[in-house]
Amino acid sequence: MDSRVHTEGMPRDEVIRFVKDEALQGDQIAANMWMRSITSPVQLTTYYLGYREVRAVYDEARKTLGPKFDLMAFMDGMMRLGPVAARHYRQIP
Repeated sequence: MDSRVHTEGMPRDEVIRFVKDEALQGDQIAANMWMRSITSPVQLTTYYLGYREVRAVYDEARKTLGPKFDLMAFMDGMMRLGPVAARHYRQIP
């Protein structure tokens, strides 16, 4: 939706319709999506890129540790570090 707003000129009423009819969200969420789209258009993209980075760390850990991989230990290690760049998660012992 963000890319359509900024590259194709998707108007506010179409954003509202899309969010309500396609994403099945309410009026307030739809209005918020429009405002977010025009004030911080890369927000959703950064979520996706962050997911990809964390997923890469997860995949590396699973591959490296094999059957010794412990999801709870992996997640606990990430939570202990808090909101840091994904490269720091690779430093977890």
